[in-house]
Amino acid sequence: MAIAFSLAAAGDLHLGSSFAYLTQAQADILGQAQLEVFYNLCKYCARHRLDYLFLTGDLFDKLDPTPALLKSFQQGLALCPKTFVVVVPGNHDPYFAGGLWDQIKGTDHLHIIRQIGECWQSPRHKLRVYASPFLSQSADQCLFEEFTPALDPTFFNLLLLHGDLLKPGQNSRYNPIPQAWLASSGLDLAILGHHHQASEVLHSGGRGQGSYLYPGCLMGRGFDELGPKGFYAGQVAKQSIQAGLGPQLQLDLKFIQAPGPCFYRADMKLDQLSYASDQDLNLQMGQALQAKLRNLSEHPDRDLFNLRLKGTRPGRIDLPFLRQFLLEQVFYLDLEDKTWAPADWSRYSHEPSLRAQLSDLAQALLTSPHMSEASFQALFLDQEDDLSQQLRDIRRLPEDQQQVFLRLATDKLYAGLAEED
Repeated sequence: MAIAFSLAAAGDLHLGSSFAYLTQAQADILGQAQLEVFYNLCKYCARHRLDYLFLTGDLFDKLDPTPALLKSFQQGLALCPKTFVVVVPGNHDPYFAGGLWDQIKGTDHLHIIRQIGECWQSPRHKLRVYASPFLSQSADQCLFEEFTPALDPTFFNLLLLHGDLLKPGQNSRYNPIPQAWLASSGLDLAILGHHHQASEVLHSGGRGQGSYLYPGCLMGRGFDELGPKGFYAGQVAKQSIQAGLGPQLQLDLKFIQAPGPCFYRADMKLDQLSYASDQDLNLQMGQALQAKLRNLSEHPDRDLFNLRLKGTRPGRIDLPFLRQFLLEQVFYLDLEDKTWAPADWSRYSHEPSLRAQLSDLAQALLTSPHMSEASFQALFLDQEDDLSQQLRDIRRLPEDQQQVFLRLATDKLYAGLAEED
């Protein structure tokens, strides 16, 4: 006899995030976008008639969401009344008596995990869900450390847990889950929360055909959570044990991109730009940045961008002009000037100093037919080391190997050569 059902898996939405780096108006828009992303998830479950929605915790960002936010969450659940929803609380929204999860009532198709080592059995399918909630905002030990479920192979055995899946020697304050424990558990599927980057559907590496996945966060909240986010959805099945064979698992789960705001980061190097004036330079830069935005996103007016200008500065950069040039095309823009001025390597040539010796060496390297000034400076800024030690190391090398200087030179040295008056 086969067990088969459909599901969606999502989490780490952090409803109620402050978005403190934005204006209040922008923060309000992103807060509403978080709700809309959750509503779209619930509508997806209803439209595709999914049997279950598994939520991996940190649905709320704080222990005390407002009554309005709790009501909005329940309104989202009401959009998929025929999908049974199972929630395991995470470290941002842990379960405790009288806390936020006890305030959500009157939702018949919702089950909240409230006990360590809980086993919830579905009334619809031969499905057992093993789970442990956070009971505070940290968990130094695995929430399943002393719990080994006695699995019935005639059921589909699923783990729902918020925490860090770790290799030997690693540790975490947020429910460290040993990979060896998961591999030896015999579970058919583990759905995990806490990591905001989605994983693939991965084999647990142990006995049987068990797999695990992180759906990641449903919507990014900053430039450490780049690109499209979403959830997993699809069908799973488990065939009955046959003579001489174990149960056969089939997982047809696909990552579904959520239609919400995204965060993007990109660098633009200026070394290839030609220009007639500072004004012409900044116009070219604005047009190049426009093209960069279009390559990154189909919805720049909805998304958030961190763009960094890099390379040799060929003229005066007008950041206010560039921001204004791009402002109407994006929801949010963080534009950083990480460029540097061209170095005048000859200005110290006649000084009786260590700096002059290094300047002479720099000029000699720049005469190499294979070394442009732009590539020289890009490498010159890469590493940091003691200035006098650099010179000793460089002077020990044969002349044809002295380009090792490019890997040893320092930001401090460059600043002294290029910027000091």
